[in-house]
Amino acid sequence: MTKDEIFIFGEYRLDVRERRLWQGNAIVALSPKTFDLLVVMLQGAGRLLGKDYLIRSVWPDSYVQDANLSVHIANIRKILGKTSAVDQFIETVPKVGYRFVVPVSCLLYTETPPRQEVVDTAPTSGPMKEQLLPDVISPSAHAAPSTRKGRDFRILLLLVLFAIVIGIYVLAIRLSGARKESMAENSTSTRPLTSTSGLFLQPAFSPDGQELAYTWRANTNSHQSIYLQHVSSDDRRILIDTRQDDYSPSWSPRGSEIAFLHSLGDDQPLEIQIVKKQNPAIRKSVAIICGANDVFRNTPTLSWSPDARTLVTTDCGSKNESPALTLISVDTGQKRQLTHAPPRTVDDQASFSPDGTLIAFRRSQGDSSDEIYLVSATGGPERKLTSRSNPVDGLAWSSDGKRIIFSSGRATSLGSIWSLPLSGGSPTAVTTPLTHTSSPTVSPVGHRLAYVDSPNNVSVWRLPMDAHRDAEPFIASNFFDASAVYSPDGTQVAFRSDRSGANEIWICRSDGSEPKKITHFDGPMTGSPRWSPDGRSLAFDSRGRGRADIYVVNLDSGESVRITDSAATNADNVVPSWSRDGSALYFSSNRTGDWQIWRHALDTGADVQVTTSGGFDAIEASDGKSLLYVGDLGRTEIRRLSLNSTQHDVSLTSLGPGMWHAWAVSRDGLFYLKRSSSSASATLFRLDLRSGKTQALGQAAQAVNDSISTSSDDRSVLFGRRSNTNSSIMILDGWN
Repeated sequence: MTKDEIFIFGEYRLDVRERRLWQGNAIVALSPKTFDLLVVMLQGAGRLLGKDYLIRSVWPDSYVQDANLSVHIANIRKILGKTSAVDQFIETVPKVGYRFVVPVSCLLYTETPPRQEVVDTAPTSGPMKEQLLPDVISPSAHAAPSTRKGRDFRILLLLVLFAIVIGIYVLAIRLSGARKESMAENSTSTRPLTSTSGLFLQPAFSPDGQELAYTWRANTNSHQSIYLQHVSSDDRRILIDTRQDDYSPSWSPRGSEIAFLHSLGDDQPLEIQIVKKQNPAIRKSVAIICGANDVFRNTPTLSWSPDARTLVTTDCGSKNESPALTLISVDTGQKRQLTHAPPRTVDDQASFSPDGTLIAFRRSQGDSSDEIYLVSATGGPERKLTSRSNPVDGLAWSSDGKRIIFSSGRATSLGSIWSLPLSGGSPTAVTTPLTHTSSPTVSPVGHRLAYVDSPNNVSVWRLPMDAHRDAEPFIASNFFDASAVYSPDGTQVAFRSDRSGANEIWICRSDGSEPKKITHFDGPMTGSPRWSPDGRSLAFDSRGRGRADIYVVNLDSGESVRITDSAATNADNVVPSWSRDGSALYFSSNRTGDWQIWRHALDTGADVQVTTSGGFDAIEASDGKSLLYVGDLGRTEIRRLSLNSTQHDVSLTSLGPGMWHAWAVSRDGLFYLKRSSSSASATLFRLDLRSGKTQALGQAAQAVNDSISTSSDDRSVLFGRRSNTNSSIMILDGWN
């Protein structure tokens, strides 16, 4: 007999032989290594399991860092979530390992051997189920000859037994076939559709499921165009080259036309165009919507109604209205607003259901706080489907219209594809990759799902002021490390990292060694660390309650205290900085409808508005007499405001689009990165705040829109650099 384990804990059941995790009657998807790790944890439930032991058990033939183990542990925690009785399934013992703290029961499979002619009637022990066998009574050797009636009875009994055996045999064959069919349907494989370098984005299946339309650009300096590719071919062909950026392809229901968004130029509106697939030279302009930079976070998407009459997208209303869903007639271009987004939110990523009656969409409160909603295609009340305030990076309908497929960092900040049933219940993971996924799309026929796979690794680099030295890696991992800032005495560096599975604040020594996690929010976006003047505390922002708030963590005690109240103001509070005397915190808030600079007094708790004409990311000058801040997020205009006279507010320089965070203030200088329009590199400049003279200091290749920091001696600058600017489109075959 062979034995396999079935573990039961909380509301879950894990079947080792079948490699399945059940929550009630629902299957919970796990990646192979996450499943193996959970099995090891369950086998050692209640005991402290060291990191080395776990790594050897799950990755016996591979070299794996602790960070990889941490990601899988975080994934298990997020998938298991919470029960009414248990807040945490896995306990972390810092620097040692982990302990599974929930009671676990273990059952054993028993495969019954072939039935023998002689049946042992002795009672059995162990977990085997009692088997009920028919009693067959053989006639004694000394019995009298059978009567005809007895023979007829025995013949009838044999016929009944024969019929039962035949029935069982047929049933077994059907069950075996059904199981094989089910296994075939659930047999999935993931493969890359694209393999060349460049940015592949926004895939969309054709109605017959045989082609994908997507956008591609060779690098950050080339324009983005729409391409077509068969799902079984490596060859792609361009649909149309407009010499401008094109976005969001959407197939017509018959597959003969493709709608897309066409850029009219920088800071210009977007134009909805439709082209014939077989003759792209025939183009039709449908309508104009707000520009790509006007929508909160992403370029709007397009979705075509099944009756081919309507497109749904995101458009900007009046100045006081948030961007919301808009229905646009394909024939006339007439617009009708479908949703009314609450203040300081955006409705986007809209998608028609297969029957055209519903529209699923994302409602964003910020760059990492999203929920998925449903609304009737004719308008009316909205239905909220999620409640976790996690970032959502694309959504689609399943082909049967019963589920929403979406990409989100629900388990880790890295992002996975999830399946959410409309009938209720929790989402289940479709993929659990250690990269960032986005833009899922489902084939209307067959069993295919496609998504974008993007390595999300950003590292902290150090750029010496010495013109004879190049930038060098400073803090690097296989994950996202950014927002690095020197401590006042220069001995430590604080930074943001998702190497533990979620964005948290970390600190390390000035040489990048001995990284240590400081915050433990375990999920929501947490970042923008800033040191207090005495170096004993860090201010940062986090979206633990959906909206962003400012927090302060004491490095001695490890205790984090929330400073602002986003729930009371229904607004975000982000990017804090300290006053030079440490008595107050500056931060950015959109509680008035626009981004403004606010000041929070730590002794009284009072918030006072500092700017009135717009402001973001403020830093007090070294003399404490003026405030430097971003006055225009579009052009990233750096301004200087006198704290003694609000009338003295002057413009210092403009960094250009997308670089609002990439600047820092030293004793007498303003350091900033400015991206070249013809290069992927950014140039580091220093503006002398006394003389007004500007000096170019060096090149920062692949710099991202992230904060920079100068060392206490102004001899080096830390900045975030993207290690990989490529993405791929992946296809999941056999998905159902």
